[in-house]
Amino acid sequence: MRKFAGLDVGTTGAKIVVFAQDGSMLDKMYSAYPSSRDQAKQEVDPFLLRDTVLSLFGAAIKKHPDLEGIGIASFGESFVCLDENDEPVYPILLYTDPRGKDECAHLVSRLGEETIEKKTGLKPHEMYSLPKLAHWKNEDPKRFASVKKVFLMEDYCLYLLTGQRFIDYSLATRTLGFSLETKDYDPEIFASLGLDPSLLSKPVPAGTPVRGLLPAFGEGHEDFIVLPAGHDQFACSLGSMVLTPGQAMEGAGTVEAVVPLVKDIPDLKRLTQDNYNLVPYFDRGYVTYGFSYTGGAAVQWLLDKVLPEAKEKAAKEGKNIHEVLCQKYTHAPTGLLLLPHFAGAATPYMDLGSKAAILGLDLSSDASDLYLAVLEGVAYELKLNIDTFEKDGIPIRGLVASGGGSKNPVWNQIKADVTGLPITLLEGEEAGARGSAMLVGLAAHAYADLEEAARTFVRVKGTVEPDPVAHAKYQKVYARYRKVYEAVRPLMEE
Repeated sequence: MRKFAGLDVGTTGAKIVVFAQDGSMLDKMYSAYPSSRDQAKQEVDPFLLRDTVLSLFGAAIKKHPDLEGIGIASFGESFVCLDENDEPVYPILLYTDPRGKDECAHLVSRLGEETIEKKTGLKPHEMYSLPKLAHWKNEDPKRFASVKKVFLMEDYCLYLLTGQRFIDYSLATRTLGFSLETKDYDPEIFASLGLDPSLLSKPVPAGTPVRGLLPAFGEGHEDFIVLPAGHDQFACSLGSMVLTPGQAMEGAGTVEAVVPLVKDIPDLKRLTQDNYNLVPYFDRGYVTYGFSYTGGAAVQWLLDKVLPEAKEKAAKEGKNIHEVLCQKYTHAPTGLLLLPHFAGAATPYMDLGSKAAILGLDLSSDASDLYLAVLEGVAYELKLNIDTFEKDGIPIRGLVASGGGSKNPVWNQIKADVTGLPITLLEGEEAGARGSAMLVGLAAHAYADLEEAARTFVRVKGTVEPDPVAHAKYQKVYARYRKVYEAVRPLMEE
């Protein structure tokens, strides 16, 4: 039995999932590492991340000595700086960390926003890698001089396993220094920030294989395949069988994401004005990302910070807290308006200063109302992105759900009713790791093409259809929801 694996590196932990050639999941290993988050900084310890990944991988090849290879997908933008001894110099800054804002403004003043957008397909923002890297350089030039290599998480893990330096296009785009035209780093952008592009790994298409592990992993691994599988949402799209324009992956994880596929470049100016980007997607065209910083994270906030007693009581009684809180669900809007900007607003606003808000509470509101309002708020943000994509020339005909939130049937129905789109549900989990393992199978010549790999790995469980009556009701509430951000934002301090 042939085996292929996917490594999924997230902001709070990493996992390795092992699959058989027939696409069935054989094993899953997970290990967490903490992140540090407050208003001034949002970081991950690079030493913990490194040790976690190496420990997981060592356990995987020990348990599965016949494993043929592993594909690596990771969260984006964040990077690690290494010195001449390959030791981390700085903490890993998460994309929501506020540092880099001044450097981004400097870049715009040098080149102009429109020029940067044409080059990169991105609207300049401090969330991307280069402004944050320039922040480290400007804060302490002497310390920055010790930096010899810069990796995003995907290529860092590839380097830890193979000693080779390759990053796929989908993650290279998240630096704000990658040219869509040349498929390489743009020297003018790097020069404007006083940075050297040779610090970063060489950009290659996702799925480009590297063969052979470092000697530290023992003998017999000369043909072992390690490959960059892409930005996590990119890999999830492949693992969700998004191969046709008009399809979109709906990622219901910590971050709520919608990733549509489009064949040709639409009106780039309109797209970047709404803070969307373009990522080369194999030979199929491009994908772009719409997202809300707090999807599942908003639900977790409610359970941990507001309803811990209810959560604990449900656990003691052997009940599912989500099912308990959904008992009042009536296939109709709650009447509450919850703006889920607990970590700021993502697309299309890209406003880290925005805050969460809830409107419409009265003395009859209870825990279930609050819970359903969170589900609705995330669904409204999803709808907002879908409508904005449509305006910008990227129509979406249907969603394919992935992520832990897709296991909640009430949330799936709310999203279908709010958006008016059918949502395809898939068997199994771990779409990102699945997409990564599919690419390993392709590199190992186990499948003829992406279609065969997708048919092998991805199995449809069912479809959630929108209820026309409920959709009409949600449309009326959504029209009011569209006004909440503009009404609340001026009241929030920067």
